[in-house]
Amino acid sequence: MSNQTKNPIFWGLIAVVVGIALAIWGWNKGDCNSSPLCYVGSGFLKWTGGLLLAGGIIIWGIFGMGNKKQ
Repeated sequence: MSNQTKNPIFWGLIAVVVGIALAIWGWNKGDCNSSPLCYVGSGFLKWTGGLLLAGGIIIWGIFGMGNKKQ
C-alpha cells in the first residue's frame, strides 16, 4: 500500500469518490423549503464536492493517459 499512496491516479480516484459523496450530501441537505431546520452549509458541500470531482477527473486525464504504450 505504500507504493499506492505515491500514485497520483490513486489520489484522483480518492478525490472523485469523496467529491461525489460530498456533492450528494450537499444536495440532500439543501433540499428544504425555507424551514428553520434548513442546513446552511449545503452550498459549501456542493461546491467542494464539485471541485474535488473536477480535480480528480483532471488528475486522471493528465496522469492516466501518459502511461499508455502503443
